[in-house]
Amino acid sequence: MSTRDDPPTRDSLLQGTLDLLVLRILALGPHHGHGIAMAIQTRSGDTLLVDHGSLYPAIQRLEPRRLISGAWAPPRTIAARASTP
Repeated sequence: MSTRDDPPTRDSLLQGTLDLLVLRILALGPHHGHGIAMAIQTRSGDTLLVDHGSLYPAIQRLEPRRLISGAWAPPRTIAARASTP
């Protein structure tokens, strides 16, 4: 862990940036992990491509801090999607 006097490392800056992007997308409404990645990609004009290997650790960093909360839902099948209004 760094202190106030320690300069931030490149990794901590990148992690903090991704955390903020995730929070920004979730402020617009609930999303699943892949939806968060796609929203970041779309809103950045395909400039930012978030790897799931980076996204899910970011989500796991935010949950214990109670900045986000997750909920499990049963998977939606093609038939269920077709019947959903």
